[in-house]
Amino acid sequence: GPHRELPLADLDTEDVLDFFNDEFGFTDDESVALMGAHTLGRALRQNSGFDGPAGWVNNENRLDNEYYRQIVGGNGDLFDAPNWNQNFVNNNNGIPDRFQWERNRNNGAPLIMLNADIALVRTFGDDLNRDTGEVSCSFKNRNACDAARTLPQMGVYRNNNNVWLNDFK
Repeated sequence: GPHRELPLADLDTEDVLDFFNDEFGFTDDESVALMGAHTLGRALRQNSGFDGPAGWVNNENRLDNEYYRQIVGGNGDLFDAPNWNQNFVNNNNGIPDRFQWERNRNNGAPLIMLNADIALVRTFGDDLNRDTGEVSCSFKNRNACDAARTLPQMGVYRNNNNVWLNDFK
């Protein structure tokens, strides 16, 4: 098909869904399924300006639903996921500085998420600075961003790897 420009990573929920709908005719659920591709790979500063040498998940070589398990709560409360904090990435290499979401791991480099990822579970609205990508609401606790309308589908994939793999296919 025709060449399509990838969107910037600093998107809100509606921006992510509109991109996939406008460019590919995807539904919201299909868009949420495709974003699970972030279960593979990592983000290298020299390529994108994002610093994610450990990637989005603990094992970036396995295609499974860990992407969803990292950003969606469990035990019936989809909103109560482990916390993510937005951090500034100072690139100093000709690539613009970035903001990315991080969560520390016990065994090495932190996991990362981009605004486009977090936007599937939280909506930023006026809390997103579209010039810098900084979000002024938090992932959880005090001043938490509101739940995104795609959070229930994210929960479906979090809870059932086979459903996600089938929909991804």
